[in-house]
Amino acid sequence: VEIGTEQKSLEDIIRESARQQQKSSSSTALFNNAAQAWNHAFYFKCMRPPGSSDAVTATTVGAAIKRSFGTYQSFRDSFVKAANTAFGSGWAWLVYDTATDALLVTKTIGA
Repeated sequence: VEIGTEQKSLEDIIRESARQQQKSSSSTALFNNAAQAWNHAFYFKCMRPPGSSDAVTATTVGAAIKRSFGTYQSFRDSFVKAANTAFGSGWAWLVYDTATDALLVTKTIGA
């Protein structure tokens, strides 16, 4: 299975290779690498400089963190634990759960 990547966005490459994974191991490799590149760029784009937790708590996200975790420190502890216990190329994520209307910390392994 051939996936032409010329002139495609990274998101398009991820979507197309995800659909093609069952047909081709090269699509799986393309998906894994493209998704890791996207995760890396997104993750670090969202990072804040050290000492900026006061600014975070004054925002809408900060209010949601306080509602979901009680304190910023409790959120941070959960996030650090998820990140430190991900084996290999894993990711820690702050996500919104529509079923519970709350923020959760989760982790994924690989892409």
